[in-house]
Amino acid sequence: MNEFLTFRRMILPVIIQVVWWIGNLAIVFTFFGSWAALNEVVGGLSFPVSILVAVVSFFWWRCLCEFLMIVFRINETLSDIRRELREKE
Repeated sequence: MNEFLTFRRMILPVIIQVVWWIGNLAIVFTFFGSWAALNEVVGGLSFPVSILVAVVSFFWWRCLCEFLMIVFRINETLSDIRRELREKE
């Protein structure tokens, strides 16, 4: 609890993971919505176009969340290095 209160332990990585899952659900719902909307406009091409958009969206969303996580992993790694250097002194 002390690490949490002194900001040595970050909670945002856990929140980013939850937001990632919520974003995945939003992409799935958007896929079905775009498929239904495009089906009336384009017809037979609606499914492949919707799949392509969903795949690109999943990839983009994953990259964005991983980029945010990298910042926190760098912080954790530097904190571990600092802790080990203090123990050696």
